[in-house]
Amino acid sequence: MKKIIGLIALVMAMVNLMAAAQYKAKPNSSLGSNISSIKQNEGVGVVMGSAGSVFIKKSTALPSNVISFGYYVVGKESIGVNVIDLDNVTENGVFVGNFEAGDKVAFWMQTEDGTYLDSMHNGNKGDDRNAAYIGGNDKNNVEMVIGNGGYGNGYGPAKGDSIGKNDLVLDIIGGDKYNPPPAPVGEPLPGVAVAVTVSAAVGASAVLRKRRQKRLAEAEKL
Repeated sequence: MKKIIGLIALVMAMVNLMAAAQYKAKPNSSLGSNISSIKQNEGVGVVMGSAGSVFIKKSTALPSNVISFGYYVVGKESIGVNVIDLDNVTENGVFVGNFEAGDKVAFWMQTEDGTYLDSMHNGNKGDDRNAAYIGGNDKNNVEMVIGNGGYGNGYGPAKGDSIGKNDLVLDIIGGDKYNPPPAPVGEPLPGVAVAVTVSAAVGASAVLRKRRQKRLAEAEKL
């Protein structure tokens, strides 16, 4: 009986390993030079040079006064709709989405009081902005900060001493089209049916063995 229990436990362990293998995100998008920065007199974000994906590599933690963070395509979508889960990290970073050539992807944060901080600004030089670039931005690697404003006066990169605890620093990276791995939808895993079959076979074998032993014991009494 102990051997049978051990065999069933081994089968279930194999099922768990197969499940983990099935749903682990596998690299299916290579990074490439397909993004550039939005003109800083318009705002902060990335322009898609070709169709592909955008990823984020977070440099600082989400500020404590921020309840949500996301993106929008300028001229096509509204702020507050597309939320990004910064804890959902793939092999290339946090997946933002797949976009078309020419799309301008900007970012937003919502604070506890319901205020939306937009990475795009009105273009008036001298006005405070909620986002800025940090240093130089190479093609396909745009570093930016978004927060509670104060980057003001001009369109130049944010100074290091102006970035505080209420700001979020991000590295934006472009890649080929990315296909996220499918999430479980209630269907059995490929190995589950096998495991159930094996477990049933083990159980049936145990029952037959017990019956056979019982018959042999009864025969010996005759």
